[in-house]
Amino acid sequence: MRKPFSILMLVIVVAMSFVVGCGGDDSTAPQNNAPPTFSKMMGTSGDAVSVNALVVLNDGTSVVEGEANVLSITGSATPLDGTGTSDDFFVGFKPDGSIAFRTFVAGSGVPSIRTMSRDANNNLLVTGSFTHDVTFGTTNLTHNTVQDVFMAKLDATAHPIWVQGAGGSGDDEGVDIAAASDGSVYVCGLVTGEVAVAGEDTGIIGKQSGYLVKMRPDGGGIWQQTAAPAGSALCTGVAVSQNGSVVVCGAYTGANVEIGGVILPNDGVENGFVARFDAAGNPLGNIRLGGTGAVNMTGLKTIGDEVVVAGSFSGTVDFDVNTAAGVVAAVATDAFVARYSKTGQFQWVKTFGTSGDQAATELARTSSGDILVGGTFDNSFTAGSTVLTTSGHTDTFIVRLSGGGQVLAVKRVAGIQDEVPTGIASFNDSVLLVGNTNSTEVTLPDGTKRTPFGSADGFIYQQP
Repeated sequence: MRKPFSILMLVIVVAMSFVVGCGGDDSTAPQNNAPPTFSKMMGTSGDAVSVNALVVLNDGTSVVEGEANVLSITGSATPLDGTGTSDDFFVGFKPDGSIAFRTFVAGSGVPSIRTMSRDANNNLLVTGSFTHDVTFGTTNLTHNTVQDVFMAKLDATAHPIWVQGAGGSGDDEGVDIAAASDGSVYVCGLVTGEVAVAGEDTGIIGKQSGYLVKMRPDGGGIWQQTAAPAGSALCTGVAVSQNGSVVVCGAYTGANVEIGGVILPNDGVENGFVARFDAAGNPLGNIRLGGTGAVNMTGLKTIGDEVVVAGSFSGTVDFDVNTAAGVVAAVATDAFVARYSKTGQFQWVKTFGTSGDQAATELARTSSGDILVGGTFDNSFTAGSTVLTTSGHTDTFIVRLSGGGQVLAVKRVAGIQDEVPTGIASFNDSVLLVGNTNSTEVTLPDGTKRTPFGSADGFIYQQP
């Protein structure tokens, strides 16, 4: 099971591949009556439970994915027993918080699902990695070496439609996944060396590279693009624009990187990029986040044809290398959200940082055009005029921004240990958040206090 915060920080500092997925619901339903506030714990007294991803279907059903052996849910008298099946569970919550469905995916072995999205027909799309032989549904995946790419398409109640794996000689991973309106699927991540993802050759021998692969609805590959580094690179987020183009974000370190035939220089510890391609895979331009510091790209969404990115940074980062408008210095490790036009022009950046470290890890948009960002902070956190102080080691923050970057609301999930978000989404302009906690009691944004079932539980929270 994933340990929420220690592994999170290890990946940020050591691997340059903090790859919390930026999936979730890329489409929002039309505004309607706001659903009620509800909260649930997902856990077990005998073992740890990990919640990994969230997506909202067209009818407002919130689908949560995670890992467990036995799963208890607040308000449900009968636990879900995964004995003899895979440890990957999916639970659907109706807008009123009642359970729509709950299931373990049959099989053996546990692929580590990093993020989840959906297509227009409410099929679920997941991606991540696996480190041993896996059977997911009826599909057997043979592990190659170290860590391999995992991706699958499931129906709206989590029955597998197709399942794929890919791997080479080193660490390979699917980090984010998204669908276009015609059902085609985009997946991005990192590969070490050359790896065939959905049959498309990605990567560079001897290098950690970022990749973007387009697939047909049946999972067959169409084309690929690679963030080809002189040092190392990875892709961390993908989203489809209103005009049908696809946008991918990521980071690179050590030297320059080539994306879509254009070389981006590196002038700091770790630079970020946003690249756009048309539906046929032709490059449409890049955005570079430069500066002498380090930027960690963890979230990407589109609003129409414009781009919103989120993550964390340290030192001095230039969010607009074409002018002086985007130069920002972090206090420690600070969270950020930035917006760019469809032609790549910088519009604004909002940073959150005081003492301690902050990281924006989850990003969503509402039907009204607001931006939802979730993340973690230790010590204290400042957004607009609101200052939050941690109750324990690490708390979760939730910030609602207007499309212009104005802070509209600031909330938190708190406990005496660690509360770490793993997914954020919206339905009818409400906020939905899932995450993990190892505290003995969790205080949710509406003041509700929940007691976990065991030492490590997942949670879901919805508020208009």
